[in-house]
Amino acid sequence: MDPGDIKKSSNDQSKGHKRGSSSMSSIFSLDYLKGKGDSNIESRGLLSEEYKETRRRYNWKAEILLGLVAVASALAIIVLLVFANRRPLDSFKLPLGLVIAVLGATTRGTLAFAIGACLAQEKWNWLRRGPDSLISFKKFDEASRGPMGSIELLYWLNLRHWATLGALVTVLLLGFDPLLQGAISYEGQLVDAQHLLPPTIPFGGRLDAGSYAPNPNAATHGQASQHDNKTMVSLEHFSSAPDLSMATAIYNGFTSTPSIVNFHCPSGNCTWPPFLSLGVCSSCNDVSSHLIKETEMATSGTVSINTKQLEQPYTKYSLPYASLSNPDSSHDRDLMAYMAVGLATNPNSTVSHQQNDRLIAAIAIIQAADTYEKEQTSWVKSKVTATECALYFCIKRFDASVVKGDLKENETQVGTERVKTSFGPAVVSDVDRYGVLQETLGAGLYSDGGDVVRQDLQLRPTDTHPRATDLVIPSVFNISQNTVGSMIYFIRNEMFLGGSKTLVWPRFEADQGFFQSSAAQAFYQSSDLSQTMRRLATGITNWARDKSSAATTPNPNTTMAAATPQLQTQMLGTQQIWTLHVRVRWGYVSLPLATLLAGFVFVALSIRETRRLRLAPWKADVIATLAHSLDAETRAQLRFAARQGHVRQTSRELVLNFAESGHGLELKAQQQQQQGAPH
Repeated sequence: MDPGDIKKSSNDQSKGHKRGSSSMSSIFSLDYLKGKGDSNIESRGLLSEEYKETRRRYNWKAEILLGLVAVASALAIIVLLVFANRRPLDSFKLPLGLVIAVLGATTRGTLAFAIGACLAQEKWNWLRRGPDSLISFKKFDEASRGPMGSIELLYWLNLRHWATLGALVTVLLLGFDPLLQGAISYEGQLVDAQHLLPPTIPFGGRLDAGSYAPNPNAATHGQASQHDNKTMVSLEHFSSAPDLSMATAIYNGFTSTPSIVNFHCPSGNCTWPPFLSLGVCSSCNDVSSHLIKETEMATSGTVSINTKQLEQPYTKYSLPYASLSNPDSSHDRDLMAYMAVGLATNPNSTVSHQQNDRLIAAIAIIQAADTYEKEQTSWVKSKVTATECALYFCIKRFDASVVKGDLKENETQVGTERVKTSFGPAVVSDVDRYGVLQETLGAGLYSDGGDVVRQDLQLRPTDTHPRATDLVIPSVFNISQNTVGSMIYFIRNEMFLGGSKTLVWPRFEADQGFFQSSAAQAFYQSSDLSQTMRRLATGITNWARDKSSAATTPNPNTTMAAATPQLQTQMLGTQQIWTLHVRVRWGYVSLPLATLLAGFVFVALSIRETRRLRLAPWKADVIATLAHSLDAETRAQLRFAARQGHVRQTSRELVLNFAESGHGLELKAQQQQQQGAPH
């Protein structure tokens, strides 16, 4: 190449470098920083497209925009929390926690960007306000990069300047998302469930169970009138077949807790208004004072064994339909009876229930003290007690509710009376036969010597209820002859083997007039006869309610309108479903909001200060940092300190001045110190 060309090329490059320097000088000149002289620069042709682009690039538009996004997302969080507070969790189509997390991350991210940019700008502003060590430039720059640098800046500034606020916000942003998530808690509440089928519970209005009907193939029973002893009527023989579920309820009632009714509660939490229902009640009275004590010479007592029938003194304690007799002196275990149980179905035969015209069965329990069983006393010195218990039809009030799937019922007997004209003959032609029958039965409901076909037994409440508006009170409750006859027949003839038999405890090989059953064992082992009878009555009542209402669980696929006719025979209630509700703990929201407010204050102060100092918002821009970095002399001084191994000490001692150098602002050592290895 021609030396002339080389020289020319060198001159061109030199000129180009000078233009570039001139352009750079124009871009970062003091006139530009002060925002003045643009017209002079433009008049000299120096306001190039590069200059305009650079000027457009250095601004606060991004920070302001992201700040507005942070405000918008924060407002969205507040609005969403206000809207969500105390609302059911399942009412939200999107997961509430996810939406809050996204909005929280948006707020935190945009605010962190703006704070970081302002912290980066503070390294310029700090030195522009006055000379300081090189370490200050480093502290601000590292603080703009994340929490670790911000923590160091907090310690270094020690609350000497409001720039501490930006570092503090950067650190607090670490807990922004966790606190927002902690603001959302959940609590369960019971709310009305209108979309589910209504809850139902059995309601005993009319009871018709079992079979008790005339047997056309059996002979009739003749009975004469007691008034003239001439009128003779024929009573039909009735055959009985008890309802098997009734028999199960009776046996279960003797030995265990009665089974609950067949209720239907789809939500697991239901309430029914107080209601009245047909039922069976019990009552126990101490009738020991009515015991008749007799002593006689006999060959047997309550227990009779053919091989041991020796004539000796026997003492007998008796009631009208039960007696307990043991030898006075003998302690032969084969002849000792500790308890005898008798049964009566006619109120006239009872001791303490003669006025009860709804009697199912009266049970007399005569029992010796346990000292006799333990052979601690002789029979004549043993204490003997008698209790008469009764089962009878009645009306009960129920307060029922279901809590978490468990039925809780409180039953109370209410005043009940038998409708006088009820349970009479079903046909007019039986009036005479019925009249003769009643001469013997009186108020009794059962005749073992023939009967007539009857109408329903009707009961009605007599109590005055203060909450009449809430209490469901039917006018009458009906019980069919099938139910009355088959129930009494089962208790009398299958549990007690007829009126002439006696239940005895302990068990014996029976050969004369006594019988053992599980009922006898239940009576003897009962620590509280009243409680045992109440349990038995409750079991029969629950069976009666189930049978009366024919309780059927509604088909879950059935609509409400279609289900209504099916539920008319049952009590309808209201129900609630356990639903999680959102509960906002506003105390957790306060710190994120305070952090957001503090961040905006810091950003506003940074922008204001940058404009007041007539600086361009270079922030963390690499080009600006290279353009305004340390002068050559200071860089040489630092490189020398690095070779000597004390660059950190030098950077602390080196005081910089951010001032005009003739080609724009430049970081330059204000005072050069003698460098050397530390002693």
